Amino acid sequence: MSIPINQKDFILVAGCPRSGTYLLSSLLSKHLNIVFPLETHIIYLLRNRIHLWGDLNIYQNRKNLLTDIYSFLGIWLKKGMKLDEKALPYSLLSTKTMREKILYNANTFEIIIHNLYREYAKNHQADYYGEKSVPFWHIPLEELQQQIPNLKVIHIIRDGRDVYLSWGKTWFGSSCLYEATKTWAEHLNLKRSWGKKNSEKYLELKYEDLLANTDFEIERISEFLNINKTQKANITHSDGIADLAAGKGHHDLLSEDVVTSNFNKWKKSMTPSDRMFFEYIAGDVLSKFMYEVENKKISHIDLIRFNLKILYSKCLIFFSFTNFKRRIKSILPILIFYSRKFGIVSSKD
Repeated sequence: MSIPINQKDFILVAGCPRSGTYLLSSLLSKHLNIVFPLETHIIYLLRNRIHLWGDLNIYQNRKNLLTDIYSFLGIWLKKGMKLDEKALPYSLLSTKTMREKILYNANTFEIIIHNLYREYAKNHQADYYGEKSVPFWHIPLEELQQQIPNLKVIHIIRDGRDVYLSWGKTWFGSSCLYEATKTWAEHLNLKRSWGKKNSEKYLELKYEDLLANTDFEIERISEFLNINKTQKANITHSDGIADLAAGKGHHDLLSEDVVTSNFNKWKKSMTPSDRMFFEYIAGDVLSKFMYEVENKKISHIDLIRFNLKILYSKCLIFFSFTNFKRRIKSILPILIFYSRKFGIVSSKD
């Protein structure tokens, strides 16, 4: 199989967490032979910190950068994703033996990233590569574009009320309705805002449409990426990722056929009060993205109750242990950098 030597665009599947990014990346592997490694967040986390490693024209600097990337991936795989050695083939850690090829003449962060993902794609006999990455908070796509100018973003959207119900089951999500609602709305608004300014680099689709009209949506993506559908589906890679994710209880449906009815769960599972509160916070966003709204009249008592709930939620979020873990993850690359720099830890790499 011939692997494209210079992939023109870096494919990014983006969205609010629990919006169907895993499902979409799995379908793209099967139909377009694009591989997405286990989620890394390295581009997000390093986007405005690359200066720490100095001039990447200097080989030792970029070697240090790649070493620190691998250190982060190792910690994230075991401590964050709670996965073991079985996951290594589906992690960018599997490219360690190709590090010299990755670093050769790679004098920018962009080239290092492309080389890293290209070697991963070669490991899996794939024609194309990309990143499926959905950090809790929206990260400005403008900042990512500064480091990876040739981004092509596929933004998958899901009804925020179903996102909330799914999110609360995970360690990285929020059982706080206010936080989930605000975060969901921010993801959608800011990603679409970037998309309007970069329409040739941005495609938006709904999770619900992907379930109901899978073939049609895959065709849309195929045209957007200028990649033809392939007969040599990468079943091994998509199934391997699905088994790992489903095994942790976070993406159980991945290992099954597409469940076309897996939406509108909020109608049965959210209380009328919670549905009203969601609309109070983000009803305009629901309407903007063509989701059903109930438009129930809010009484003065409800208004007082909702605002008290917001104040309480903000305190809860600030002192949340989950929020603390998210913050630790965001600074982990810096901790790794200084630990290596000052010899606090040694690396075999």
